[in-house]
Amino acid sequence: MNNNYLGVLQLAFGLAAFGLASDACGQVGERVLYSFGGTSADGRSACRLAQAANGCLYGSTTYGGNHGAGTLFKLNADGTGYAILHTFTTNNVNDGVYPAGDIVLSADGWLCGTTTYGGATNAGIVYKINTNGTGFVLLHSFTTRINGPGTEYPHDLMQGRDGALYGVIENCGGT
Repeated sequence: MNNNYLGVLQLAFGLAAFGLASDACGQVGERVLYSFGGTSADGRSACRLAQAANGCLYGSTTYGGNHGAGTLFKLNADGTGYAILHTFTTNNVNDGVYPAGDIVLSADGWLCGTTTYGGATNAGIVYKINTNGTGFVLLHSFTTRINGPGTEYPHDLMQGRDGALYGVIENCGGT
C-alpha cells in the first residue's frame, strides 16, 4: 500500500511539472519569415540555419533551384532580403548535388557544408562559399560509396578548435 501511494505522488508531481512546462512553452510565439515553394527556383526541403555576426541567416535547400539539385540562400532575420547565393548543378564534377545537413559559418567567415551527391565520383562533397555568394570552392570530393550507390551521406559538419572541419558520414559501414 505504501508503494502505491508513492507512485501516485510521483505521477501527480510529474503532471504538475508538465503543466508548468507547457505554460512556459505556451508563451513562445512564431512567425513565418519566408515560405519556400513559391517557385521551384526558391528551393525545397530547407535545412537548419546559421546566423552570422551581421544578423543574416544562411541555409540550404536539398532540392530546387535552377537545376533541381538544391540551393544555398541568405535571409535577413526580419524575413526580408531572401537571395539565392548558389544553385547546385547536376553532372558537374566541380559542384555538389543535394545539400545535406547544417550550414557551418567558419571562424574565417566562410559558409561550409556538404552534399550527398556530386563531385569527382558522385559520392558527395564538402564545400565553402563566401557569405555574398562568390568564391564557391570544392574542399573535398568523396571518393566512393562503400556500401553501394546511394547509401552513404556526408552531413553534420562542425569546426573544431583547431580550425579543421569535422563531420559524419551516415551508413559508412565502419571502414
